Amino acid sequence: NAMLETSVYAPCDAGEQVTLSHAGLTFGARIGADGQMMMQVPALIEQASVNLTFADGREQSDATHVPDLAGIERVALFWQGPATLALHAYEFGAQYGEAGHIHPGSPLPADGAEHGFVTLLGDPALQGSQLAQVYSFPRRAGSQQGQVVLEIEVPVTDASCGAPLQVGAIEVHGTVSAQARQIRLEMPACDGNGGYLVLPGVLAELQIALN
Repeated sequence: NAMLETSVYAPCDAGEQVTLSHAGLTFGARIGADGQMMMQVPALIEQASVNLTFADGREQSDATHVPDLAGIERVALFWQGPATLALHAYEFGAQYGEAGHIHPGSPLPADGAEHGFVTLLGDPALQGSQLAQVYSFPRRAGSQQGQVVLEIEVPVTDASCGAPLQVGAIEVHGTVSAQARQIRLEMPACDGNGGYLVLPGVLAELQIALN
């Protein structure tokens, strides 16, 4: 499923905050108390590299070829914490809460045979860290064809209200060059009411066809 298996062993930096970046996608993480960190990063380009920046500015990177990216439809959403966003995908006419509704609360495993999946990146506990969510649909996953509708949901909290949110998006359609853009989300005033801002149509629908 074009996932980069990323591991770090840095015992002298145990517990430290680091920044990872890949093809324009940046997010924060923390090395474990044992000096190790492991995660899966969705590949956005075929000749993929991941760069790791330590708190003191040191950098390390590694690269690999991703041959199965050709069969992937993928959309990445990234922003600056502590605001919280949620990327929702409605596959082939699915409605809210149905089996084809994929979202951070029900991301489904990356090895699913008949559906897409959501990958959560970044540690929301880190102050001011970049966060990201990536929806992926392997075109070889099943025999279904049609549309996947994408929607952004933003809880209205003290961290998100009263000012526009700047959100980045990267769209990947197989090995075609990834398309990146910036999205400005106009947030309501901080009136203490809370609730959610649901934004359909901000992200383009995915057209799923068999290989």
